[in-house]
Order: sequence, then structure tokens, then C-alpha cells
Amino acid sequence: MFNEQYFVNLEHKQLEMISRERDNLYVRINMLLVWSGLALQEISIHSSKVFDVLDDWIVVSVKTENDLCQRAVREIRNLI
Repeated sequence: MFNEQYFVNLEHKQLEMISRERDNLYVRINMLLVWSGLALQEISIHSSKVFDVLDDWIVVSVKTENDLCQRAVREIRNLI
């Protein structure tokens, strides 16, 4: 990223400033990396909770549907 051929003719003060800016860039990139990792982890946790609730709803609705179908079949048998 920092090609040395561009820095050969620079003064010491300029090189120090560039070095500090490079260090600041690395810090910011690491901060973004950590922040994005934590955000993804939080999204993953919340999505797991949502899918657990949806799974419970599906189980309950399928059981209810099965019970209603069995009740309808019994009612039809009684009528026959």
C-alpha cells in the first residue's frame, strides 16, 4: 500500500506525518472490523431468537390444524 519509491525524496517531518496517518488508518480499520463483527454477532443472536419463536408458532399451528382435521373426520364419521 505504501510504496517506498514515493517516499525517498520526502523530508523526515513529512515521513513522520505519513507514518502517523498510516497508523491512524490501521487503527480505524481495526475499529471498523471489530464494530462490524460485533454488529454481525448481535444480528445473529437476534435472528436465532426470531427463528426459535417462528418455529414454536409453526409447531403450535400444525398441531392445531391436525386437531381440527381429526375433529372434522370424527364429525363426518358420526354423520355417516
